[in-house]
Amino acid sequence: MDEKEFKTYVFARMASVLVLDSTWIQIKEKLNLLIKESENTSIPSDDILFLKDVIERFEKKCINRIIRSAKPNNLEDNLRFEPDEVHDIIIELPQILADFYHVFLGNVNFISDDSWHNKMPDSIKFRAYNLDLRNKKKNGGPTHIPNYKECDFQNGYNLSKDNRSKGELMHGYFQVESMIIELRNHEEHWRKSGGRKFLKNDLKRNIIDPITNAETSGNHIVLVSILILSGYLFIDVLQTWLDTVTLLQN
Repeated sequence: MDEKEFKTYVFARMASVLVLDSTWIQIKEKLNLLIKESENTSIPSDDILFLKDVIERFEKKCINRIIRSAKPNNLEDNLRFEPDEVHDIIIELPQILADFYHVFLGNVNFISDDSWHNKMPDSIKFRAYNLDLRNKKKNGGPTHIPNYKECDFQNGYNLSKDNRSKGELMHGYFQVESMIIELRNHEEHWRKSGGRKFLKNDLKRNIIDPITNAETSGNHIVLVSILILSGYLFIDVLQTWLDTVTLLQN
């Protein structure tokens, strides 16, 4: 990429940041509504406050960092700038996501053989938890009293492999968690000295972003896409939880 091509990229980057700025307003508004509704569920008030804090942290450390950062307008400075932005945000996201899921799963006792559920991603545990709750309600009849603090993980996990049961969750963005974890691992490992040595000595190459030519695994346009998908995942999880509560109360 030469300076002329970089100026074209700057316009594309500005457009993507404007998209993030405008869409985040709507995403956050929806999140606030869903969190407000969640106050009437079994989630303790302290966890609701923690949930709000998680969303605020996501906004401050990820959304606002991209929107408000003073972005360089020349290629040389950008070769140092965007790799740091990509690294910091990608490394931050998994903990934010883990804290988000903790609101729903942190007080739940998962029951399974050999505690193998501990090795599962939170998105899988969340799906199993919701399906197990719904299944127990379906089998328990109108007098059933849900136990939100216990999950038969084997039952829920088996249901999550059934297309009909899985489809009832109306939960389509759960794979965003896997993508974020893979990107974090990728970003962490190739930056370490061993990873860099392997790339340079064995493969005779670096990891270069194909758009900016910076030595990084992404750029601002990629980050904008990831953050919007993360916002949709937050909405997806909250709505799925509220749907489960609605079914259990009917």
